Amino acid sequence: MRNFLVVIIISLFLFTPGFCQIVIELEDIPAEAGTIQTFYVLTDLEGIEVDVGAEGGNQNWDFSEYIFEETEDDSLINPEDAPDIEDYPESNRVLITSEPILALTDGMYYQYEILADSGWFMVGSLALDEGGEFGINFPLDFSNNPLVIAELPMEFEQEWDLSTGFSFAIPMSEDFGEEFALLDSLLFAIEIGGYSEIDAWGTVIYTGGEVEALRQHTMIGGEFRIAGVSELFGQRMEVDLFTFELAASHRYRWYTPGIGEIVSIISLPMEDNPDFDMAQKVRVLRRVPEIEVADPNIDFGVVNQGNAGVANLTIGNSGEGMAMIDSIAFPEILIDEMECLSDLPIRVNPAEETEIRFLWLPLEDRYLVGETIELFHNDPETENPIVINLAGGTPNSADENDLIPSGITLNRIFPNPFNSTTTISYSIPSRLNITLNIYNTKGEIADVLLNGVMPAGQHSVNWDANAYPVGLYFVQMETKNFSSVRKIVLVK
Repeated sequence: MRNFLVVIIISLFLFTPGFCQIVIELEDIPAEAGTIQTFYVLTDLEGIEVDVGAEGGNQNWDFSEYIFEETEDDSLINPEDAPDIEDYPESNRVLITSEPILALTDGMYYQYEILADSGWFMVGSLALDEGGEFGINFPLDFSNNPLVIAELPMEFEQEWDLSTGFSFAIPMSEDFGEEFALLDSLLFAIEIGGYSEIDAWGTVIYTGGEVEALRQHTMIGGEFRIAGVSELFGQRMEVDLFTFELAASHRYRWYTPGIGEIVSIISLPMEDNPDFDMAQKVRVLRRVPEIEVADPNIDFGVVNQGNAGVANLTIGNSGEGMAMIDSIAFPEILIDEMECLSDLPIRVNPAEETEIRFLWLPLEDRYLVGETIELFHNDPETENPIVINLAGGTPNSADENDLIPSGITLNRIFPNPFNSTTTISYSIPSRLNITLNIYNTKGEIADVLLNGVMPAGQHSVNWDANAYPVGLYFVQMETKNFSSVRKIVLVK
């Protein structure tokens, strides 16, 4: 009985809405030199409409539509190859990024970091663009008081203050002009303040699929000051010459185990509401899908007029990113008769497949052979739209033979270009001896896909080209009094 009660108590604890089992460990943060992470990015200082969600557990964030034309890379380099690394001897992670924790100007930065069991720290940064917007290009050195990027392991409800500073002086010389003649040096000082917290956890949908994630909320701001320093009668005096406020902003980052950061949203400058709905910058980790349609045909069979027929199409995804079918176009004559029963957009996670269900309700006698539908999608490497052949008909559609193709056709080959396998479909009106060969650019037969008698109807055959070199190939279909050739391109 005691064991039974223990099981009940543990179960209640594990499944309480506020309980979070998501943890970001040290090894979840990319650290290997040479690693490049590409992000979709959109920047607009007039504002980008966003929904950052709420704090707490069991949240859901959908960033699947955040696919932008512009991208940017975060690149990890060997610390020994970074400039001024001698100033940060403990740095074991150097990132080249356009989104550093702290920056004086826009552009790319070296960000010097320390990854340790106890936490993730920033010890300095340096602009790649010499001179920068204000002619300033000196390293921000926080090695004496590192800025905490995150406590490790990262867990829900962690919070910590952000407070650090850095200053250095430059002796005056004649090059500065007469107006600075009374000064002994120029003092450059930066003060940083704010806080950070792991304030939410839940499910994120993004270009890489659906994952569990922690959300980090950071508010950071500060002041950059240039002062003139002089010594008069043994007294040190400072006169502020220039003060620049580092505009406070809110930043949300989402982290998932095994990958690290996947989404980042930064508020407009001087934003005081953590639940803002307008951002100046959005970044989403780029993952590319690879849509696969093994059989680009939908056959409804024989359907009586006024009745409904249902058929399925299987879509696979062998890429790293989430595949999406955004819309489907039907032929004009079928707009009132055919519909997709699956909710759009249709999402397929990496290494998975899904079935799309279609309904056909014929309002008059017709057959579908020769009709196609088009699937519009988000795979940049696959022909868009994907064309799917339709088959089937009503029993009274003039003649039962109307369900059989009226001629010999080598149909569209999909995908094309392709990187491993492609599907070749064809139609024949009667029982025929079919030869289907693959030729290389030398006119040599690279592969024989078919050489035999096939029944009337629509057929398809897959060509596995993993053993063949990349390049241009030709598909030739031959039968009595018929020959057709199509080009295909193998890429890897």
